[in-house]
Amino acid sequence: MSMPAEDDPIEAQQEARPPRSFGAKDEIFCLFQGSLDNLGSLKQQYGLAKNANEVLLVIEAYKTLRDRAPYPANHVVSHLSGDFAFVVFDKSTSALFVAFVSSF
Repeated sequence: MSMPAEDDPIEAQQEARPPRSFGAKDEIFCLFQGSLDNLGSLKQQYGLAKNANEVLLVIEAYKTLRDRAPYPANHVVSHLSGDFAFVVFDKSTSALFVAFVSSF
């Protein structure tokens, strides 16, 4: 006997999860889950195209701060607003940066 989707707690939980996306640029890899409330203004701040997503924004913010060192890693997160989590791996420096700001 199969249960309808609304009665299946596992399926309902999976549907409630925020979207997850992955991307890479210049040997920087990012896995992002959630959404940014201020994505539009951040795209303008970093000079990104209107169709840029959260992954590209996080990569660009990370690159900007990395290249203008020394900035602490949490400086990237301080400008982001929303419910999100991400992992950034910078292959050129072997650095791993993880952030979780959410009510998931």
